[in-house]
Amino acid sequence: MIRLVERPTIVAAAGDKPKQIEEFVGRVNTGDARLSVARMRSPAGWREPGQRPEFLEVTAVLRGEVHVEHAHGVTVVRAGQAIVTDPGEWIRYGTPGAEGAEYIAVCVPAFSPGIVHRDESPTAPPGPGTRPPRFIERPTTVPGGGNQPIRIDEFVGRINSGDERLSVARLICPAGWIEPAQRPGFLEVTLVLSGQLLLTHDNGTAAVNDSQAIVTEAGARVQYATPADQPADYIAVCLPAFTMEGARREPG
Repeated sequence: MIRLVERPTIVAAAGDKPKQIEEFVGRVNTGDARLSVARMRSPAGWREPGQRPEFLEVTAVLRGEVHVEHAHGVTVVRAGQAIVTDPGEWIRYGTPGAEGAEYIAVCVPAFSPGIVHRDESPTAPPGPGTRPPRFIERPTTVPGGGNQPIRIDEFVGRINSGDERLSVARLICPAGWIEPAQRPGFLEVTLVLSGQLLLTHDNGTAAVNDSQAIVTEAGARVQYATPADQPADYIAVCLPAFTMEGARREPG
């Protein structure tokens, strides 16, 4: 099954300053409990209360920097970097830099106010923790398939971080790119940051534009491409993590 997400839902954000959260996939916008994928735009000086979530969270920074406070200190995550926070660990997010930050947040299972377990105040002292988050200082660039070279920067996954549960990557594809058809054994969420992505499936072709997303369920036959006159820059989240064997690409 293929589901086009034409627009995100703007959901309320915690913290001491206004922050925009665009949920593309999750309990609010699509009714998904397995995972959530959201884009955050956070102002300079924003800070939210500490929390001890029941979900795994991957934060991939697109612009600015996110400061992640934890029981072992503070990790600064800059554009082109990511951080993985494990369930049950105390963390607190903030964007004290002058330009704030824009970032992608992926939660497994999907984010819910009932399972985030926030502190009452953003100034509460740090809570105890057993291990620090996993800081992804740089992605691994891996080769892509198709008729033209594309850039795939894997932040989290089997190659860059040894994660099997999910993968999070950024793909930059030129105009006129087309990939072999495939029938993956994983769920995939594709969030377009700029340009347009074309997804051909059993019932036709879906055009996924800037600030739209598409969800492809495991077992669906799909083929990704870009228009002849337009490139695409997008985030791909796979559950479980992407593998070439799991993609089940067709020859050619």
